[in-house]
Amino acid sequence: MNKKYEILEESKIDFRGRRLFRIRATKSFDNVKEGDIGGYLENEKNLNQVGDAWISGDAEIWGNAEIWGNAKIEGNAKISGNAWISGDAKISGDAKISGNAWIGGNAEIWGNAEISGNAWIGGNEIIDRKIACLNTEIWTITFGNKIQIGCKRYSIGQWTNFTDEEIAMMDIRALDWWKKWKDIVLSIAKIACFEPVETKKEGE
Repeated sequence: MNKKYEILEESKIDFRGRRLFRIRATKSFDNVKEGDIGGYLENEKNLNQVGDAWISGDAEIWGNAEIWGNAKIEGNAKISGNAWISGDAKISGDAKISGNAWIGGNAEIWGNAEISGNAWIGGNEIIDRKIACLNTEIWTITFGNKIQIGCKRYSIGQWTNFTDEEIAMMDIRALDWWKKWKDIVLSIAKIACFEPVETKKEGE
């Protein structure tokens, strides 16, 4: 396989005592030019050699975290744990992604955002702050611009107004679960959810 980057000897010790290494592009792809110096990673499994995914600036990736697809990690972002970043996702600023978090689609995570646990962020979500997650016996709930329960993502208003029949059609276990968790979920959402940072236009 024609690798797109190499690991350099230049390294740094992170706050946990891990040694992270700079990378350098060995060929041109997307907006990356051959010879460009990238960010830091712990080992090659952190950044896939296939696709246009890239880490730049002083961004760091370590642990079992993996970057795939066309994802871009920039600035001072830190990706760790078992986090999985894919698609056209962009992580920048001082954002921190950890745990079993999955970020995909066209999601943009920036600023001082912190995402952890079993959070699942996709679509055109734009997040610039810490988000809350709640693990239940079946599904993980992520409170961002909307409420995501498992793979279902809707606004507070939509979740509030769904009929029992609509909930039951989502999953064979959904209605019993929703009757148990609805009031808790909506109460947390009033505090934890926030307005979108901006609205992406179709095609962006």
